[in-house]
Amino acid sequence: MTDAEKGDEPLTNRRRVAVQYESALGSAEMVLEKGAEIAKTIENAQTTATRLGAERAGVIYFGGQDDMIPTLPAEVEPNPMCGYRLSAQQVRQLGDTLDLHGVKVEAGGWVPLGQPMRGLIPLLLDERSEHAIATVPPVAECPAG
Repeated sequence: MTDAEKGDEPLTNRRRVAVQYESALGSAEMVLEKGAEIAKTIENAQTTATRLGAERAGVIYFGGQDDMIPTLPAEVEPNPMCGYRLSAQQVRQLGDTLDLHGVKVEAGGWVPLGQPMRGLIPLLLDERSEHAIATVPPVAECPAG
């Protein structure tokens, strides 16, 4: 905030609108210029997430943010679970929300980590996540089939 803005709220608001407009415009231009590259990067990330989940590889994070990898033991699971099993009631309560987030719930309420939204699943379902919408015990062993 500049000295001029400190006493002039409309001036501050006009600057904020201008900055947001330029940000939106820049984002749109980037998508137009690099759309194919962006789509390929997303596809590769989804493929990698699905593979890591199916192989029970990589690390699961319950904390942190975009610019900070969590390091506390409670925020990291170095031995990934196979998935989560929802009760019938949880499927009814959470099914639409999980679907909106791209999380697939299979027959019997099974939510495997071997899917593109692998990183989001524990954040939504595990008791170790501060953002969990339900607390579902992780399943260590994958079901047969």
